[in-house]
This record gives sequence, structure tokens and C-alpha cells, in this order.
Amino acid sequence: MPKKKQIPPIPPAGREPTPQHLRSVWATDFIPDWARPATRQAIANAEKRLGVVIPKVLKAQLAVQNGGQVFLSEKEVPFEDTCRNWTNAIVDGVMPVEEWEIAAENHWFQNASDVPQLKSLVVFAGHSEAQLCLEYRICGPKRVPAVLYVDVCMQPTSVATVCPTVTAFLAALIASKKIIA
Repeated sequence: MPKKKQIPPIPPAGREPTPQHLRSVWATDFIPDWARPATRQAIANAEKRLGVVIPKVLKAQLAVQNGGQVFLSEKEVPFEDTCRNWTNAIVDGVMPVEEWEIAAENHWFQNASDVPQLKSLVVFAGHSEAQLCLEYRICGPKRVPAVLYVDVCMQPTSVATVCPTVTAFLAALIASKKIIA
């Protein structure tokens, strides 16, 4: 008797992009059903757990979608001239705010003892050894942090400032989205 051809299951339908998605850093080609907006309580809990204030501009992005794929233009990738490899860290997208952690507590940083003040870096995206962090080392826990790329497998650990502020980082991502629109 011939085997029945197995038809792969149809993936679940994604969420429809909202007008807020279209003006955000988030990719809109497919929005998984789990990618819901972060609640105020989830953000407040993360701030308490991490010991930092998440900047308003980043909270606004989390209110659209709590983690997920970031839009990257094929034509122009922001910050490619200052830090070529930063996009390696967002291959899996930005983590939901509940999963953000202090670098000193992240297993990928166990061999990064040459990076000072790991307790002042907040990992918000990562793929294997490539980590994207909010850097509170210079500004302190209540100010607007820089965005830092860290490759924890390099010896010494490779650390590069992607953008001097998370505000400028998010603005550049949103502006690159408008370039192709």
C-alpha cells in the first residue's frame, strides 16, 4: 500500500500589524501571535528586577510589541559603519522584557571578566556569543543608556558602542523603515 503524502501543518496565522507597528522598530512581515504589547506591570517588574529605569522611548516600543523581530532594511543597515556585527545579536529578535537580564547573570558573560561593571549592562537581545546591551555604566541606572554590542567569545572580549543613546538607536531603526516605504 502506498504511503500517504504527509502535508505539513499550516503555521498559525500571525497578528495583523497596527498603525503603531508601522511606526515602530518591529518587523511587520510576520508578527507571531505571542508578540503582544508589554504591560505596564511587566515593564515595572523588569525595572525593579534589573535595577534600572527603561527609557520612555523604549517603553513606547514595548507597548507596541513585547519583543520580536526588528525591522532591518536590506538597502541600509543603521550603524553598520560604527559596528559591523551588531545585527548578529538580533538574529533571534529582541527578547520580551521579562527575559532581559543583567550581563553579570547571563551565562554567555561567564568568561567576559575583562569587561568592567557587568552589573550595569542589561542584555535585551542575543544570539549565541553576540549580545546587545543597554549600557548603564556611564549614565547610571536612571538615565538614557547607550546601546552596546558585545562578542563574548573573542579574547579579549569585543565591546563596541553601536549608538550613544537608545533613543538615537531606535530613531535610526524607524527612519530606515521609512526609507523603503
